[in-house]
Amino acid sequence: MQPARLGELLNDEAAFRKYLRSMSSVRNMIALRDELRASASAADESAEIDDELAAVKSKLAALKKQLAGKLQQQEAVMTKLQVSNLVDALAELAADVEEETDELAHDFLDGSIDAKTFQKTYVERRQLFHLRSAKKESLMIKANRERRG
Repeated sequence: MQPARLGELLNDEAAFRKYLRSMSSVRNMIALRDELRASASAADESAEIDDELAAVKSKLAALKKQLAGKLQQQEAVMTKLQVSNLVDALAELAADVEEETDELAHDFLDGSIDAKTFQKTYVERRQLFHLRSAKKESLMIKANRERRG
């Protein structure tokens, strides 16, 4: 480089900057710096996304656990609601009421309760017995129809 050109570069800041930027090594360094800045920005965004992903995964795990609990509850309810279980429960309840009415009849015959109380209680309990028995029979008929197709 000629001394006049060197003097110009030393005295003129804009010319010096233009000369530096024209050098291939400086251009490469600037390009690398810009790439590093872009990579750093992408890394920051990636870290934020990783944090969000971890939060979503955590929430998903909690929801899966909650779903498993709900499915267990549903299975328990569905087991209770199976026709055979309902028939058994109704049969047991009807048998309990029938036993109560038998005891009530014995109490009346023994003179432990008066006729008016016996009649009122006996009729109510027998109605309950017949209602439960009818529901049991209805469920049994429905179950048989479903089995046949």
